Amino acid sequence: MKNNKIVIYIGILVVGVLLGWLLFGGSSKKDTVHNHDTISETNQMWTCSMHPQIMQPESGDCPICGMDLI
Repeated sequence: MKNNKIVIYIGILVVGVLLGWLLFGGSSKKDTVHNHDTISETNQMWTCSMHPQIMQPESGDCPICGMDLI
Protein backbone atom coordinates (compact mmCIF):
# COMPACT_ATOMS: atom_id res chain seq x y z
CA MET A 1 0.00 0.00 0.00
CA LYS A 2 2.79 2.44 0.90
CA ASN A 3 4.74 1.60 -2.27
CA ASN A 4 1.62 2.30 -4.31
CA LYS A 5 1.42 5.86 -2.92
CA ILE A 6 5.11 6.49 -3.67
CA VAL A 7 4.63 5.35 -7.29
CA ILE A 8 1.61 7.66 -7.64
CA TYR A 9 3.53 10.64 -6.21
CA ILE A 10 6.51 10.01 -8.48
CA GLY A 11 4.15 9.72 -11.46
CA ILE A 12 2.49 13.04 -10.58
CA LEU A 13 5.90 14.67 -10.22
CA VAL A 14 7.06 13.36 -13.61
CA VAL A 15 3.86 14.53 -15.31
CA GLY A 16 4.22 17.97 -13.70
CA VAL A 17 7.83 18.32 -14.82
CA LEU A 18 6.96 17.28 -18.37
CA LEU A 19 4.03 19.69 -18.54
CA GLY A 20 6.23 22.50 -17.22
CA TRP A 21 8.89 21.74 -19.80
CA LEU A 22 6.33 21.66 -22.61
CA LEU A 23 4.70 24.92 -21.57
CA PHE A 24 7.69 26.97 -20.44
CA GLY A 25 10.76 25.10 -21.66
CA GLY A 26 12.69 25.28 -24.85
CA SER A 27 14.46 28.22 -26.35
CA SER A 28 12.79 31.22 -27.84
CA LYS A 29 13.26 31.68 -31.55
CA LYS A 30 13.90 35.39 -31.17
CA ASP A 31 16.94 36.44 -29.18
CA THR A 32 16.67 39.94 -27.77
CA VAL A 33 19.91 41.86 -27.42
CA HIS A 34 19.90 44.99 -25.30
CA ASN A 35 22.81 47.35 -25.58
CA HIS A 36 22.20 49.94 -22.90
CA ASP A 37 25.46 51.74 -23.69
CA THR A 38 24.11 53.04 -26.99
CA ILE A 39 21.16 54.91 -25.47
CA SER A 40 20.79 58.35 -26.92
CA GLU A 41 22.71 60.66 -24.63
CA THR A 42 21.34 63.85 -26.16
CA ASN A 43 18.35 63.84 -23.79
CA GLN A 44 20.35 62.87 -20.70
CA MET A 45 19.95 65.14 -17.70
CA TRP A 46 22.05 65.12 -14.54
CA THR A 47 20.45 65.77 -11.16
CA CYS A 48 21.40 65.95 -7.50
CA SER A 49 20.15 63.13 -5.29
CA MET A 50 19.49 65.59 -2.46
CA HIS A 51 18.00 68.34 -4.63
CA PRO A 52 16.05 66.79 -7.53
CA GLN A 53 14.99 70.21 -8.78
CA ILE A 54 18.61 70.81 -9.88
CA MET A 55 18.89 69.45 -13.44
CA GLN A 56 21.84 70.11 -15.73
CA PRO A 57 22.68 68.75 -19.20
CA GLU A 58 26.23 67.72 -18.17
CA SER A 59 27.83 66.11 -15.14
CA GLY A 60 29.32 68.22 -12.41
CA ASP A 61 28.60 69.29 -8.85
CA CYS A 62 25.33 70.45 -7.31
CA PRO A 63 25.39 74.24 -6.89
CA ILE A 64 23.56 73.95 -3.54
CA CYS A 65 25.36 71.16 -1.67
CA GLY A 66 28.37 70.30 -3.87
CA MET A 67 27.46 66.62 -4.33
CA ASP A 68 28.18 64.91 -7.64
CA LEU A 69 25.30 65.00 -10.07
CA ILE A 70 23.96 61.60 -11.09
